[in-house]
Amino acid sequence: MSIVRTICHFLSDKPNQNLPANAILIDVRSSLEFNTGRLQGAISIPLDQISMTIANLVPDKASPIIVYCQSGMRSASAKNTLLRLGYSNVINGGGLFVLSQRLAIAINNN
Repeated sequence: MSIVRTICHFLSDKPNQNLPANAILIDVRSSLEFNTGRLQGAISIPLDQISMTIANLVPDKASPIIVYCQSGMRSASAKNTLLRLGYSNVINGGGLFVLSQRLAIAINNN
């Protein structure tokens, strides 16, 4: 396993767990990063905007949410923010490429 994969493995929540199929995918990278490639069906909420935006987009705090970024660092921060805001079913999906493989969802570059 490469060093990058090892780091991503430890940054994401329980890398071998099954992820809920009905989860809301939230990309917490910048808008520019999101526009260069994202998981199909993901919504963009940059990390610096998540606390101000999440309630309008996901009002049900029990909804399953998977947050991801490029490496897992920003998504870890996003998960902590969402938990502090009362969201109870949040998973740090880690980095874009690893999560794409775990969910078998293609990266959309459009």
